[in-house]
Amino acid sequence: MQTRELVDLELVTDGLDFPLVNGGVVDIPADGDPDGVVHWTLPDRLADNMVTNICFGVPDLTTAYLTCSHTGRLVRCTWHRPGLALHT
Repeated sequence: MQTRELVDLELVTDGLDFPLVNGGVVDIPADGDPDGVVHWTLPDRLADNMVTNICFGVPDLTTAYLTCSHTGRLVRCTWHRPGLALHT
């Protein structure tokens, strides 16, 4: 299995004018404000049209692990804010 680090994420701020299943991560703010929705895409070299899961690791929960189901890859990147810990 390969693990590759995402370094150059492209930020697209199109509100809700994009499909939710299109090869990236949709970041919806806690207050649900549509103007705060951000679609993060993967760089072309790691493109995958079926990013199906995200989880957070490392002590501060700012390392995101993304499951790319079409290519079978697991990739990681630094997330812009801490994610939520898994319930145990």
